Amino acid sequence: MGRVLTGVFGGRVAPHRLLLACAAALITLAALALVPAWAPVAFLGAGLALAPVFGTTLAWASQTLSARLVPLLLVAGSVGGVLAPAALGALLARFGLAAVPLGLGTLALLMGAFTLLARRGLRPGAAA
Repeated sequence: MGRVLTGVFGGRVAPHRLLLACAAALITLAALALVPAWAPVAFLGAGLALAPVFGTTLAWASQTLSARLVPLLLVAGSVGGVLAPAALGALLARFGLAAVPLGLGTLALLMGAFTLLARRGLRPGAAA
């Protein structure tokens, strides 16, 4: 559902803004997930917040980077798509359900930070 909505509305928003909005939504949902009664809704929302990340990042980077780097980007995105859920599962198994929102919050903070760094580095006229 999140990827379909991204296809419908994503073209109207700058990629870095969409990624930052996803990070902000994920932080909010991670905090909401700390409340046991809201956790199921928050985890569903987290899935929606993360849905546009890979496609938006790929489209954004392919606009500014050499076409030779796109396969590396695909591999990196696939590795991230495997490692992030595995890491959340490991947190859940080791520390319990309360660790998952903290893991999602950490993921959101990293995503926001890397988006800001990428935005700064990908601006026209920025030093390579």
